[in-house]
Amino acid sequence: MKWAFWRKGGSSGQPVTLVWLQACGSFERQLQRRHNNPLFAKAKRTVTTAELTEARSQDIRDQLQLREDSSKILDYFSDEGGSRMTFTQLDKIRDALGKLIIQAASIGELARPERQRLRAAYDVLVASTRDACPARHKPELEAALVKYEGYLKAFANDFVAQFNRKDTLILADGLVASLLVEDVETVRIMVSLMPENERIAMAKAAESMIEDARKEGYEVLDSDEKLKTFQQNQCVPGRVAQA
Repeated sequence: MKWAFWRKGGSSGQPVTLVWLQACGSFERQLQRRHNNPLFAKAKRTVTTAELTEARSQDIRDQLQLREDSSKILDYFSDEGGSRMTFTQLDKIRDALGKLIIQAASIGELARPERQRLRAAYDVLVASTRDACPARHKPELEAALVKYEGYLKAFANDFVAQFNRKDTLILADGLVASLLVEDVETVRIMVSLMPENERIAMAKAAESMIEDARKEGYEVLDSDEKLKTFQQNQCVPGRVAQA
């Protein structure tokens, strides 16, 4: 059988009794990854109603905090007007919006509407920044924007952003099992940020976990592609941490 964490059934063959949200926050998301997941140790596969309730409460607090943080920047940008701001002012707000986009990613699907608004504002601000940039500095600006877009692609990935939270539930002993739940592109991004020695260790752990799951009668979705991604040398300079 194909296994996916949001479907009924699991290693015990019993139906899932917890009701999950599709558009959830990072704390509930990690509980979803664990629940009846044959990649985790058996003691970690059970999620209680109390854990789910607390996770949702934390997710809502995160969302409310993001809205408060976002409104300060968005209101300031709206009041001042991009066309009246200096290049330096615009660049500072662009950086702040980028951090808020990553903050939204660290919350997950629950914060998707906020993230979309932040991204729209970011794009408008980039256009204003280009207009305000002195001609002699435009090549430098374009190079910086391309570099930062690559940074956002990696660190505003939901899984990466959630792993980088100080209060993350994606702990070291559950990192590989959690990552294997995600899609191939997310695995690729995460692996590309890992030092070589950690990538090699994760590849071995992933292969072992997938084999153990098969012994229990499960087939991890896209397991072959995910293993290939783990095994490829894609490491880029730097650690899995925000700049």
